Amino acid sequence: MSSANNAITIDGDDNGDNTNNNVVDLTDDRKPAAKPSPRLKSATKRNSTDHPFVPFHLYASSTSTQTSPVERTDSTKQYFRTLRQVMGLDSSTLSSQLNVNAKPSKRSFQWLIISNFIIDFGYLLEKTLPDILDFHRVVVFYQEAHNVEAMKSWENMLAGTGNTVEFVRLVPTDPPRSSCNPLSHKFNSNLWRTDIEYKSQGVYSQVFPLKQKTPADDTVNKLKRKQIYNPYEKKKKPAAGSSSRGWPFEDDKSQLFEDDLVGYLESYHYRKQQSWKMNGESMNLLALIRQYDFSEAYAVLIPSVPGYHSLSIDDFGYLKLRKAIIEWVCNQQSNADSRKSSSNAKPPLVCQYSSVGSLTTAWLDLFTAALDSTSTSAVDPVEYYHEVTKKAKSRAKGKKGVDLSERMKIVWPTVDEIRTTIEGYNGGGSVPGRTKNVAQSFLLPLYHRWTKRGNDFIGRTDNVDPLRTARNVPHIKTYVQPSTHVIGDTPSIEWMVLTSHNLSKAAWGNIENRSVDDSKVLFIRHWELGVFISPATLANSKFTGGEARRIVPYIGNDIGNSPINLADSDDGGDTESRDVVAPLPYDVMNPSIYHHQGEDMAWTVDGPWSRNGFVLPDLHGVVLR
Repeated sequence: MSSANNAITIDGDDNGDNTNNNVVDLTDDRKPAAKPSPRLKSATKRNSTDHPFVPFHLYASSTSTQTSPVERTDSTKQYFRTLRQVMGLDSSTLSSQLNVNAKPSKRSFQWLIISNFIIDFGYLLEKTLPDILDFHRVVVFYQEAHNVEAMKSWENMLAGTGNTVEFVRLVPTDPPRSSCNPLSHKFNSNLWRTDIEYKSQGVYSQVFPLKQKTPADDTVNKLKRKQIYNPYEKKKKPAAGSSSRGWPFEDDKSQLFEDDLVGYLESYHYRKQQSWKMNGESMNLLALIRQYDFSEAYAVLIPSVPGYHSLSIDDFGYLKLRKAIIEWVCNQQSNADSRKSSSNAKPPLVCQYSSVGSLTTAWLDLFTAALDSTSTSAVDPVEYYHEVTKKAKSRAKGKKGVDLSERMKIVWPTVDEIRTTIEGYNGGGSVPGRTKNVAQSFLLPLYHRWTKRGNDFIGRTDNVDPLRTARNVPHIKTYVQPSTHVIGDTPSIEWMVLTSHNLSKAAWGNIENRSVDDSKVLFIRHWELGVFISPATLANSKFTGGEARRIVPYIGNDIGNSPINLADSDDGGDTESRDVVAPLPYDVMNPSIYHHQGEDMAWTVDGPWSRNGFVLPDLHGVVLR
């Protein structure tokens, strides 16, 4: 089971947020939200960054604002959120997110769901979220618990209050390759002190109100599972720009986020009927989720669920990501755009993660081909699997691998970058790459640094480290496709994923032959959850006026990074010329490639860590042996 940077907050009072810690975090009030009041247009351009529309935030840890002696400016503060702000425990922050003129309100917490691999219950309850005792119903899904005594204490403190907490441990099941068998040692972002206070993390948050129409009209239909189909056997619709097969056309895209979330949570097999609200009716978790309106979700969920997937082969893992790229990138391009894109070389896919599995060139060939928007609509990954398999066998004889350097870049920290973080070598334990996986010869040419080369970023305020995250161990996971379209000097992003997926077959899935009938299945070992964002998906947000918006990386230049103002009116107004700024904490457009002549060594938890025979101490004087 895995979790990192992913959670979902659902609020009936339209005052919620959406987290990222493979936490699914949901809160609720007792009545449906009213339609949002009209937003006021800004009086001046000066207000354009007061309350920006930001597609995701970085965690504002207790140390992230202390990594430089220079105080963080307002222009960078807007891209950071604390865990408490993300969960809606800071009303003033949420009020400014929803309406700049709104007054802070007293929130009535009803229910909360947390799903994570490792949870320090003592730290969570006593130091971070003591308010969690105010929730009427809390369900915690976990696999490893720190401070078990705190779990008992939590239950005891709720005795007689009417509030309850339930702990559900998700564990591997028999047989070992069954539908719910994650790797027991897999972990990403966790709910404990070091991850919350010291790491560089990302969080997607969005308000989802109760539906205006209650599900009482047809509860049975609301609970019915979405149709499961094999996208490579049933009737297809042509993908954009080609006559290749796609999948059945889904008319109502407003249901996609809801269906994906329900499908993901369904894999937990938690079907308990209970009252989630004070004096509320009894229902199961999936019925509860169906009560909320996700129609304005500006992201597409990218889930992974353990098991062998055949009928639902492109509902999970990297095939689900491929589907999102075709629907929200390829199908949105005009014929002229398609011709222009195909005539230009696509910039390499940028993969940034904190752990890596045992990869092969054949799998990376499949992975990158499936995610290349210039060709993916014309490539059926299941059919391409045969071709790649044949190539892999022929290469095995000649010992010659695929050159992936023009198709992908990997952002992975060096030994020096880990050594000079605020946690020092200790923080490197959360980037648990092992030498046998990290140092494979075909990966070495792909490595790029987490920070810019040769700069003393401590105390700098220029564009070398504009968000000042260089000294926080990277625990965020992002996959970004830079665009070929550049306006002026400003580069843009074609699509990106903020996720818990590390780069591995276990997380993203691996196409395999099923011996019973020789059919193809996607085998996944981990639970993962991510969000896909593109200019077209942003059109679902009311803050973009229903229009697709360019996504640009934050480059530390407020003039070049003028975000959409949440106070701008729905009729367009100031938003027409605004880009949506993605606060990626590294240089996604031009990361520094490794120098492999002793200067840059990829970080591994099992060494080597020496440079020219010497192991340098970290900021705390620790030397690894």
